[in-house]
Amino acid sequence: MSRAGDESYVTGVRTQDWNALVAVFAPDVVYMPPNRPAVLDRAANLSRFQAREWESVEYAHTVIDIRGASGVANVYGSYSVTIDLSDVDEPITDAGKYLSVLLELSNGEWLIDKMIWNSDLPPT
Repeated sequence: MSRAGDESYVTGVRTQDWNALVAVFAPDVVYMPPNRPAVLDRAANLSRFQAREWESVEYAHTVIDIRGASGVANVYGSYSVTIDLSDVDEPITDAGKYLSVLLELSNGEWLIDKMIWNSDLPPT
């Protein structure tokens, strides 16, 4: 994945610019949040993100390893996030790992085709 695409994802989360975030998704992306059904395609993900009511978010992730060949890459990394919700007194904090499968387009751009993540924190 290009560093520009990675930064677009991070910036999209931090600024809650959901259009910028889903722009790095393949049109038929499979986004697999923990403890929830998979969200299929870019439009469904945009709707899901737009329904969020975050007052603020702090988000960071680190790419640990990238491997691939012939236009397909796997990206493994870690993340941390703190989210303030409008209807919850305490912020939600999480840290964990993620795995993404990326596809290279004919123009050299990389898009997220599949993404899954889970927490390193114990269940509450």
